[in-house]
This record gives sequence, C-alpha cells and structure tokens, in this order.
Amino acid sequence: MGCAGDPAVAVKWSNMKLIDEPVKESNKKGYVSFATSGENSRTTQMLINFADNANLDGMGFSPFACVVKGMEVVDRFEFFVLFHCLSRNLPLSR
Repeated sequence: MGCAGDPAVAVKWSNMKLIDEPVKESNKKGYVSFATSGENSRTTQMLINFADNANLDGMGFSPFACVVKGMEVVDRFEFFVLFHCLSRNLPLSR
C-alpha cells in the first residue's frame, strides 16, 4: 500500500528516498513498516505484517506503527492478497 493511483505522481514520489531508521521493534503481526529494497531506499510503500516476520528485521524493515484495533479487517486483506497471487501464479512472500 502507499502507491499513488496517478502514474505521474507515483514516478515523482518513487525518486524521493527516505533515510533508514534503526530497527527498534520486531516485525510482528499487525506491525506496520516501510517497504525497502536496500539501504536508504524507502519511498511511500508500506506493509502490514500478516504474521510474525522477524526475518525482515535484519533486512532493515523498521516498524513505525501497530494496528491496535481492527486486526480482523487486516486479516481479511491477507485472504485477498493470497487469492490475487495464486490466481495469477505470482510469488508469495510471508
């Protein structure tokens, strides 16, 4: 999530990188982190962890928020993401 619907806006934001922050919390279920593709490469894309993902901690995914209410709604998103990937033979990451 966090991608602009307008391609011109998305391109503009994709070139604006955020400086990494240290990982102080683990990527537990319900924690929100910026997506990253390497050192200081964060943009506007974020993710909500559907499960505990401690493997992301060492890769620089630094949680900055946590779902405190409505996790059952987030759990429903997981089903749709899974269905989308499986129906299009896309790789899954958990």
